[in-house]
Amino acid sequence: MQVTVRGYLTLRPIIGERITVAITASGMSLGELIEYLSDQFGDELDRWIFVPGTREINRYCAILINGSHYTHLPDRLETQLQDGDEVALFPPIAGG
Repeated sequence: MQVTVRGYLTLRPIIGERITVAITASGMSLGELIEYLSDQFGDELDRWIFVPGTREINRYCAILINGSHYTHLPDRLETQLQDGDEVALFPPIAGG
């Protein structure tokens, strides 16, 4: 099974516009996917996704599965990914 991951804004240069992640038959949760991406792309991705010094997702980072923010899903980071899902990553944005 495959999941498409899209990076937006400042994450695009780090992970690319779109990558496809092959997932084993046993499946993967959203949290496991985020950890997998962290292993693949390292500190540069971590500083955008996680609260510094922790493995908690930065509350200003938007992570969507098929257009729904993960915090609006019943299982949040434990949501099991399905074949064909699209995960979008938006870094925190400052504005005024």
